[in-house]
Amino acid sequence: MEKCVVLHSGGQDSTTCLLLAIDQFGKENVYPVGFFYHQTHVVELDQAERICNLLGVSERRRVFHLGVLNDLGGGALTNANIGISTDATGSGNKYAEAHGLPSTVIPGRNVLFLAVAAAWGAMFDCYNLMTGGCLADYEGYPDCRPEFYSSMEEALINALDEIRVTIITPLTLKSKAETFQIADELGYLDLVVRETHTCYRGSREWHDWGAGCGECPACVTRANGWDEFQTVVGT
Repeated sequence: MEKCVVLHSGGQDSTTCLLLAIDQFGKENVYPVGFFYHQTHVVELDQAERICNLLGVSERRRVFHLGVLNDLGGGALTNANIGISTDATGSGNKYAEAHGLPSTVIPGRNVLFLAVAAAWGAMFDCYNLMTGGCLADYEGYPDCRPEFYSSMEEALINALDEIRVTIITPLTLKSKAETFQIADELGYLDLVVRETHTCYRGSREWHDWGAGCGECPACVTRANGWDEFQTVVGT
């Protein structure tokens, strides 16, 4: 049976990917990987650990430290002096402002995440990488777009001299509502709602769609997706 490294932050999308990987590869062949980079919402890693324990895959989980992302200090997720907003104008995130992106963008973050995940997987003959970039991230985050994943896959194939490298992105064209639906179909909707963490501010205040501040862009997107999902379920 093939193995799969899942980039797992503890959020809705990455946890849905973890569930899909378990379903496809079997839990004994799934290797969750998380990253600590002094993110303001570091509580996501606590939730990721809890989720992996609940799903029985914690013994193969690794967390790597990428402090360089904090040292760069360019995005709101690592720099408390930068406000969290969908419009970076005047926020202090010069890259995001120049490119018309949210202030939470950290340039090159997914390049590093995938490179480290691929290097780790190569140590135990695992070349499937699953990650949770989704439709809601498409416009705001260049490194969540299909063309990025295609080019990154090619780069990793060349870097590792291994044709088997495959980046799996099952949510690329899925909305948040559809992601809730996938979790529901897999029988883990309650786990995704209660245990995953999306809020950029790290709040665990409870709402019917899960925990969060309810105001940051991540919370608003998740809440809207939940409302849309509930509408579909109710019809």
